[in-house]
Amino acid sequence: MKQGNNLPGAYKRLGFITLALITGAWFFILEAKFFIKPAVKTANDTFFWVFIAIGTINLLASVFLYNHLVKSCRKKEALIGKLSCFQTVYLIRMALIEGVALFGVVGYMVTGDERLWAGAVLFGLVMIWYYPRRQVIVRDLELSAQEEMMLE
Repeated sequence: MKQGNNLPGAYKRLGFITLALITGAWFFILEAKFFIKPAVKTANDTFFWVFIAIGTINLLASVFLYNHLVKSCRKKEALIGKLSCFQTVYLIRMALIEGVALFGVVGYMVTGDERLWAGAVLFGLVMIWYYPRRQVIVRDLELSAQEEMMLE
């Protein structure tokens, strides 16, 4: 039962890491809009279409990789191993999404295209949507009732 002593800490640590990622991305998104003037205002749609392509690819990749890699986490024997594996998988998912949001912000700062900033906001909201809630971890890792109680 000693293993269970570190489990709430592992769950809380994932929450803090996620909060740091989300806060950093949103700080950059809001700072770009309200405190930094775009370099130029151009009608060039290249950044926008690249953003759409990267956003679509990364979002699909994050879903596919998450679903595929969580299956390997379920096979771990110890709950701490499952949580450690889940944390890695989850951070990969968040990095793929955050990268698109930050690309949108940089594109906005370079071109002044409001659509890129709106896209960055959208991906920032996706990051909030994917915040690691306890119920989702229990469901995705298919934890037993006993393992679920050890998270508390």
